[in-house]
Amino acid sequence: MSGALVKINEGTASNSSVVNLDGMTTDFDVYKLTVTNMKGNTSGEDVKMRFLASGSQDSSSNYDRSIRLLRSGAAFTQQGGYNSTQFDLSTNLSDTGNGTFNADIYIFSPMNSSQFTSFLIQSSTLNSTPELISFVGGGILTVAQATDGVSMFMDAGNIAQGDFVLYGLAR
Repeated sequence: MSGALVKINEGTASNSSVVNLDGMTTDFDVYKLTVTNMKGNTSGEDVKMRFLASGSQDSSSNYDRSIRLLRSGAAFTQQGGYNSTQFDLSTNLSDTGNGTFNADIYIFSPMNSSQFTSFLIQSSTLNSTPELISFVGGGILTVAQATDGVSMFMDAGNIAQGDFVLYGLAR
């Protein structure tokens, strides 16, 4: 995945219910989303992600994922799910101290309406235990449609803080 990054969109959350980053076009086959210092306003929340279709969240039950949790305080574990209404990207996030969610998410073929949109994630989180957890894995939206953006939110409450940047990856 070598190539120059071209900034497409960015956002900053401050007690926000959702952060939507649109702007995906056929100009790029691969996009990179960086998430920095994301934190919920309630302890124990999880970070969620959906794709946007025509600027609106796709809340269908077509989200599948497989994630490896690399844990500092317990054995590594595997998480997966299929036919969900969103991607789960963290576990039990802390709302105090350094308990933030940070991630690099690569999104593949979002605007190709004859293919499923997929992603790869590498993240780090300090949960409410506190325990350092890294998510490594990916997911797929099993609907052949044009996906023009991404939506980030918490499973309950708001995003207290966070910086989000969407890049196109030039060939």
